[in-house]
Amino acid sequence: FAAAERLFEQSLELARRAEDPQQIIAVLGDFGQAARMQNDPGRAVALYEERVTLSRELGDGRGVAWALCNLGMIAYAEGDPDIVVRVKQATTEVEEDDPYAAFKIPDDLMW
Repeated sequence: FAAAERLFEQSLELARRAEDPQQIIAVLGDFGQAARMQNDPGRAVALYEERVTLSRELGDGRGVAWALCNLGMIAYAEGDPDIVVRVKQATTEVEEDDPYAAFKIPDDLMW
């Protein structure tokens, strides 16, 4: 994973330098997935939360939805109610006319 992590970091740095927000969003999602698969939920959460923020700034409902989905999976797997609360609050901020507005964290996910 160390080699992949270095490549993700380089890719993210290049996307930031190029000021390419769509590429940054893509790398954040892939890097977050890799961190999650390597059992590094803290890192994955940070990457996904950054993706939520940037996706919102760009009006990218799909990016927000995917990041929230991944945050929800981490929260569920970790049994961390703090993450669940943050994700639940974030889903309430999705614009209702956004095609991904139907993506909400269900109330019964709250332990």
